[in-house]
Amino acid sequence: ASPSLRNPTSFCYKSLLFGELLQVAIAICENKRITNITHSDIQNFVNDLAAQGVAKSSIQKAYQFINACIRYFIIQYDIDFKNPCENIKIPKNAKTKENHDIKFYNEEEVKRIYKEATRKHSNGRPYYRLGWAIVLLIFTGMRREELLALTWDDVDFENKILYINKTTIWIDNKAIDQETTKTESGKRKINISESANQALINLKLITGGCKHIMTTENNTRVNPRNLDRMFRNICDAANVERNGVHSLRHTFASMLFAQGAEVQVVSKLLGHSSTTITREIYIHLINEQKEEAISSLDKYTFDI
Repeated sequence: ASPSLRNPTSFCYKSLLFGELLQVAIAICENKRITNITHSDIQNFVNDLAAQGVAKSSIQKAYQFINACIRYFIIQYDIDFKNPCENIKIPKNAKTKENHDIKFYNEEEVKRIYKEATRKHSNGRPYYRLGWAIVLLIFTGMRREELLALTWDDVDFENKILYINKTTIWIDNKAIDQETTKTESGKRKINISESANQALINLKLITGGCKHIMTTENNTRVNPRNLDRMFRNICDAANVERNGVHSLRHTFASMLFAQGAEVQVVSKLLGHSSTTITREIYIHLINEQKEEAISSLDKYTFDI
């Protein structure tokens, strides 16, 4: 018999921590076998969330959770069943997050985080075994799940290129790598900056003998909760606000905009499916950039 999604507590993927919405997402599958879930079930669920005023990003997270679970069981149990999550449309009228919901760190805070994340004991050992991973996130804008899926084969040190082509989800205390990212455009290759390169070099000294970059001392996969905990400790020690690991992705984007990067460039580096998403998320940063550009013209004022 095909499995059901009746028991949400069995999924460690819930560590993504989008709270009550996760329980709502599971509710549409309650007491249903996977093969009884239809495309209409999923689409109606997404439409209902939009009608209730749930933010588009939260709707996407709920959808991704269900999609990941169903895909896992189709593969795990070799079910001959078309995934009902295919071709689901997020309603265009779904509200986007308010600008103030986007948290990122300024230049001074980034310096403090960098210093703390790379701190060493007096004997030269890193204070945070995988602290350089935080630096890597700051200077690549990767999603947490993309970082956890990275293997050393994805790194081209010679040409300084990083290939991002998969994500990791956790189900039943097991890391599952999916050969796909959040969107098809999420599959990307990005040029490695010098700061990101230094992070990778230092991480290779620690986990270079393992397949995955993010590996524990026992050669097991790093749980996302442990990465989150390490970052909270770094924030506390660096005396900066705890904004969560995802804020490092926003920080990367803010640094690019501060350097005058075009929206199209930022969108591709972040792996967004369209520039519209990038504009919706970072509209306040884009507007600030425009204001600064206009203000910079003041230096051309001449006395007559």
